[in-house]
Amino acid sequence: MRDGYENRNHGIPAGQVFIPPAWLSTEELEDELLHAIHANPNEQTALSIIDEYFAGDDAFEPEPQHRKILLRLLSLLWPCLADLLGCPPVG
Repeated sequence: MRDGYENRNHGIPAGQVFIPPAWLSTEELEDELLHAIHANPNEQTALSIIDEYFAGDDAFEPEPQHRKILLRLLSLLWPCLADLLGCPPVG
């Protein structure tokens, strides 16, 4: 049987642009981030970075950029899930 995803096990170059999967809505990304925050209440550094993003003005980035930022914030608390969703590792 032929594997239709020949490149699935190849590493992601650090400079590669990533796009969160379209099958996961922005609201679902926000929900996952909220679940990660509740599951990791002692991660003060990550939580302060997340607070800083949401404490800004009321206008978020455009939808594609907001989704990328949500995935990046999620990677601070749940790096394995973010990696599964295509986010490069936080450096």
